Amino acid sequence: MAYFIPRSARTVKLEIFKGLSLVDTLVAAVGVIIAFFIMKSNVMPFLVSAIISVVIVAIFLFLALPSPIVPTQKSYQTLKTVYTYLSSSKNYVKKEAGKNGKK
Repeated sequence: MAYFIPRSARTVKLEIFKGLSLVDTLVAAVGVIIAFFIMKSNVMPFLVSAIISVVIVAIFLFLALPSPIVPTQKSYQTLKTVYTYLSSSKNYVKKEAGKNGKK
């Protein structure tokens, strides 16, 4: 017996809480893991590594929150959109002015 999955059910994201998907949790977890390894390293003094760890956790948590620019996207999705726009090739052509300075 074949069970068919409707198209609307195929695009459903896995959400842990409302508005918090699995990818958002992974992004925040990566930031916490990086901060943990910075704290465990003895390369820098404790205060310096603590400040750097707090900054890294804040940056990664900001990436997991909704974007202030586009409220329907997460910040990491907005950064990807901005990066793809800035890295795309653009051709600017100067149009010649016609009669009376109008185009």
